[in-house]
Amino acid sequence: MRDSNYKSMLQQFAGDRRQTRLPVRSLIPVLCMLAIAAGIIRSTASVADATSAAPIKDDPLIKVSISGIWESNVGWKYDIKQKGAQFTWTVINRDQVGTGTIDKNNRDLQVNWSEKGSKGTAKGLIVELTEQGKATFIEWDNGVFFHREK
Repeated sequence: MRDSNYKSMLQQFAGDRRQTRLPVRSLIPVLCMLAIAAGIIRSTASVADATSAAPIKDDPLIKVSISGIWESNVGWKYDIKQKGAQFTWTVINRDQVGTGTIDKNNRDLQVNWSEKGSKGTAKGLIVELTEQGKATFIEWDNGVFFHREK
């Protein structure tokens, strides 16, 4: 998806939770993540931190599906596996792994990830959903967007 498509999607879903232009301060987490990935910033966390979570359990109240391959505005592809309210992700061709949860409202997400000795966290919002409950667009509070086909 091209940048112009992101802007039109943002304008379509613009509301009191979002602006069509991101403030500069919202880019700081993305820049930090890129610096960590490039090895400029180091942390003492390990990849095991994100992979040592409890087993994923099914939750009958969760009606949304985020499982599958997602593309992002930072050029990475994410493979998300979900069971109930819990999910894991791996970034294709990278060492990043993450674990997260979906809130009972079926819209709010929380994720913790780690990669090459560093770790991070983000909150997400599902802003586009098919009638069948398949999420197709997620906006993260660190300026990253995930999208996939409907």
